[in-house]
Amino acid sequence: MPTTPPPLDFDHKPGFEIATKHKNAIRELHGFGGKTTEELMARYKLTKSTIHHVLDYEHPERARLTRTGRPKLLTDTRVDEVIEYLLETWDNRCLDWTHLRDELKLLCSPDHLITRLK
Repeated sequence: MPTTPPPLDFDHKPGFEIATKHKNAIRELHGFGGKTTEELMARYKLTKSTIHHVLDYEHPERARLTRTGRPKLLTDTRVDEVIEYLLETWDNRCLDWTHLRDELKLLCSPDHLITRLK
């Protein structure tokens, strides 16, 4: 179910990014509200090409491929390796944290490992 568009507090400065809430409002007014491009141009004081750019974009926000975020301490493949190691023998299952960390050269905390293994 669509959300209600935000109130008209739109004060866009040319050359700056349009806020996500206003992009969503433009899409909702066009898609669910049945507003035409000309009505959106008058309401938001934007050019036709800018309105079409917002409407044609398939994702709500631009994907920033160069931003990967903080690297994971344990990747999915590394978690699989830990699980396989623990399943090999009964002795491996009975290891305490320090032995497990030293043998597998883990950099994470025990709490992080427990969370990732769940």
